[in-house]
Amino acid sequence: MARHQNSMTVGLSVAQWPAPIRKRWLEATTEGDVLFDGGAASHWRAKTRHTNAQAFGQFIRFMQEHSLLESEDLCPDCLKEPALRHFVDQLRNRVAPASALSLLRRTSAVLRLLYPELDRSLLKLAITRLDHTAKANGKALSVLPSPDELLLVGLDLMGSWQDRAVHDRRINAADYRNGLIIAFLALRPIRLGNLAQMQIGRHIDLATQPVRVAFEDFEAKGRKMLAFDWPKELEEQLGFYLSDIRPMLVHHPRVLRAMWPSLHNRPMNESGIYTAIAKATRSRLGYKVTPHIFRDSAATFISELVPERAHLAAGVLQHASFKTTREHYIRGQQHNAVCRYRDLIDRIVQETFDERIN
Repeated sequence: MARHQNSMTVGLSVAQWPAPIRKRWLEATTEGDVLFDGGAASHWRAKTRHTNAQAFGQFIRFMQEHSLLESEDLCPDCLKEPALRHFVDQLRNRVAPASALSLLRRTSAVLRLLYPELDRSLLKLAITRLDHTAKANGKALSVLPSPDELLLVGLDLMGSWQDRAVHDRRINAADYRNGLIIAFLALRPIRLGNLAQMQIGRHIDLATQPVRVAFEDFEAKGRKMLAFDWPKELEEQLGFYLSDIRPMLVHHPRVLRAMWPSLHNRPMNESGIYTAIAKATRSRLGYKVTPHIFRDSAATFISELVPERAHLAAGVLQHASFKTTREHYIRGQQHNAVCRYRDLIDRIVQETFDERIN
């Protein structure tokens, strides 16, 4: 029996979109050349096109299943209160607020591109309100670890990689690999996508001294080349990883160049790295730290250590401007205020307790 695929989890691929909608998409994403300009979305990276199309595919499928298309095309009713409320409610019931927010933002971006005449005001309102919910949930992490704390987690994991009694030594090797990933990310907080795509010989030049890490402009967000030295503090660990650990994980030609081979004979993907980092940090810190928190930590560390040079965080995080980074800086200040508040409350409680005893 065929399994039912809910529109909130599996959308329509571009090839499955109704012809009028697909035609608009193909025109918008057509690449330009020396004679003709490209479509309005020709500047989108391949990954952006893919994720935006996935999100919009869920929206189209929902509208199609609820008979809200006119002549197989979107109409103003699709963005009016009854239909939009139903879509957002179903979305929120199936995914976390942050995921729902991302899907709505991507859907809105495609709608703005393909249907500029449609009124998106209600959709924008839903995005704004869901943004507050997602941020409130995101602030559940009351302790923001410092880069040195995260570095120690990675070093500890590498130092104890043989301690776990397992039936397969490759699992121990994976522990060392995860420790190196965490330590590297603590010192070089690159984006998860770049971390997952790292290949030896292409992104990591072992022939140079120090070892050089570089991503081409088309591989980095903002289309700006990203290049830096491998952390000096991890040179010894890198050498041991390449000579002793990584060979234990490479058992298939397709992972010969992958910097982070998985236990399944393929390179670790973003999801795999995310899970490995979250599991290791929860085990050692008592709470989950996601790859993006490493970037929060770096920006906060800079803003707290040298507030007058907080703008440097934009360069560290590869942001186009400090405006994007400012949110991290504000978070750092809020974190400090919360800590000072807690210290003050603890002191008042202790003083009150001491007075009662005396």
